Amino acid sequence: MSKFFNSDRFQSYGIVLFAVLAAMTYGVAHDMVTARIAIDYFFPPYHPVLVESRNPNIVALAWGTAATWWVGLMLGVPLAISARVGPWPKLSLRNVLPLVAGLFGTSAIAAATMGSLSYSRLGNEIEAVWTAHNTSYTVGFLGGIAVCVIAGMIRLRKQQVQSRQELTASFEANTLADPTSDVECESKSLPPAEPQS
Repeated sequence: MSKFFNSDRFQSYGIVLFAVLAAMTYGVAHDMVTARIAIDYFFPPYHPVLVESRNPNIVALAWGTAATWWVGLMLGVPLAISARVGPWPKLSLRNVLPLVAGLFGTSAIAAATMGSLSYSRLGNEIEAVWTAHNTSYTVGFLGGIAVCVIAGMIRLRKQQVQSRQELTASFEANTLADPTSDVECESKSLPPAEPQS
């Protein structure tokens, strides 16, 4: 069973699935808040009717899922490629968890900040909710690119460390295989002894 969970296919698909689930969870939590601030934002003329109910919980579950699963997919596929494809050391699902969590945490802080600023400036709940949602999308898009780049940089760093370790191990192996090599090199570099008078 552990072999399956550590397989390349499981790790790659796991990253994509986790990104989708994380995005949907964030979307539902986000809408749980904004639906209580301005439920009208989720209905015409701002959005088409997705559910007939005006219960904030039902609206948040419906819109939070529908509006974010594809965001998670757009994040998960490039992230899986950045983390797994190519000759460099691969990142596991566990390695990318902090990156994804940091992205959505940053989005939440940015959305709350910008939504609050909008409300304090305009005093309009729908405008504040609109600002919060668009901030989440913007930070999610730009942050998703950053997360993929960071994953690639982590792999590059691992490759550099691995290459140095292999070079050191090769040097030490050669030295152990021929321990006189250093002595011979030193003796060759010494100047000839002057004759005794």
